[in-house]
Amino acid sequence: MVAKHDLCQDLPEFTDQLRHPDQDPRLKALLDRHAQLDRQTQELETIDSPTNVEQLNRLRRERVLAKDRIEQHLRFGR
Repeated sequence: MVAKHDLCQDLPEFTDQLRHPDQDPRLKALLDRHAQLDRQTQELETIDSPTNVEQLNRLRRERVLAKDRIEQHLRFGR
């Protein structure tokens, strides 16, 4: 199943910051990394090949960690 992970939906209280990260270079870098991992994950999900399962699972874990870093940065500035 291919699903784009919308951070505004996952973190609705931070929608403004997520849509306009220009004032925060660290947030912009974190969002760029999450978007890159999301694209890579979606590409592998569309291939649907059993040989990519380990890589797909690794990308999914990295994407979750990227989202956690974004949330931590937004909540605590870290």
